[in-house]
Amino acid sequence: MSTTRGERPTVDPDHLTLGAVIHHQQEPGHARVGLFFVATHWEGEPFNAEPDEANKLVWEDPHLLPTTTIPYPASGVRAWLDGVRFAPHGW
Repeated sequence: MSTTRGERPTVDPDHLTLGAVIHHQQEPGHARVGLFFVATHWEGEPFNAEPDEANKLVWEDPHLLPTTTIPYPASGVRAWLDGVRFAPHGW
């Protein structure tokens, strides 16, 4: 696929499947629900949309996540790999 530098990725919803739902509590009174999707096809280049929050964007084997992976998204990846559709995190 051909893309230009800086082009935001686009994903057709037909190429997404729900990987896992995580109910995350960061601290008491501060919770969120994260939906983790698996994209089977996309166009453009993924980019780090939160450079102040995340060090860098890298492609890694999901079975061997770096030890520096933020625990909340790591729990979403683990749930997806384990076939768990819903999991609490931080409760």
